[in-house]
Amino acid sequence: MCTANGGRRGTVVACQREIAEETGLHIVPGGGDPPAPAPVLPAGTQGPGQGRRGGVVRGSRLRDPQGRPHGRPIHLASIHLCSHDPAGRATEAQRLTTLGDHGRSAFFAGDTNSFVHRPQCEIQPFPDWAEIADSVYFRQRTIRIGDEHVPDTEPDRILAGIGPNGRSVFTELGHFAATELGQTEALQPTATLWRTDQGPPQRIDRFYSTDDIADALISVTTLVNDDVREASDHAPVVAKFSLPRLRHNLGLAA
Repeated sequence: MCTANGGRRGTVVACQREIAEETGLHIVPGGGDPPAPAPVLPAGTQGPGQGRRGGVVRGSRLRDPQGRPHGRPIHLASIHLCSHDPAGRATEAQRLTTLGDHGRSAFFAGDTNSFVHRPQCEIQPFPDWAEIADSVYFRQRTIRIGDEHVPDTEPDRILAGIGPNGRSVFTELGHFAATELGQTEALQPTATLWRTDQGPPQRIDRFYSTDDIADALISVTTLVNDDVREASDHAPVVAKFSLPRLRHNLGLAA
């Protein structure tokens, strides 16, 4: 566990650097307004690009026993969708669909600043807006449909909603772990851990992938303890995969 100090934001950045040093990962400068803490992405990739938010690594490959890149490339991204503009989040989600275009394999994760589009499957219900003290949060996390304000679920619907052909662009891995692997704990809330003005915690930090990556999923776990709450109001979320199955699905023999 990272033990860095220096205020919540300073602690997050320091912890990420400590984790990078311990695990051999590297830091890609984050984007956003204001700039978010730098995401940690795999080392040995082919030059991350820097978009408006988060970082993107295009064409990262698993390696064979000799350490040579092999198999179908995975397009990776660390995301942080717009915190204040639902229309902006929808545009960013549409842009993310390009990661899975032309049959590409993709995996990305981060803070979506929005809700899931299948609330009936969740542990935590949507906020009761009449009970929310933070009026700005209400404006930033809802969209207007007719005369009613409803929770913004559009990014998740764009990324993981079932289309007319019965398929989605990506699989949302928390939902997949809960419904396909029987792990309801994968639906644990991830954010608003210590704030009291935005209602109960919500699951807004999520993983998405193409089906070949999702097929190798073992578990999704949200880590919440006093150390996490001291560092951030967001919890780390860990996805665990079967490496042999992942290698097989990406065309690299086990």
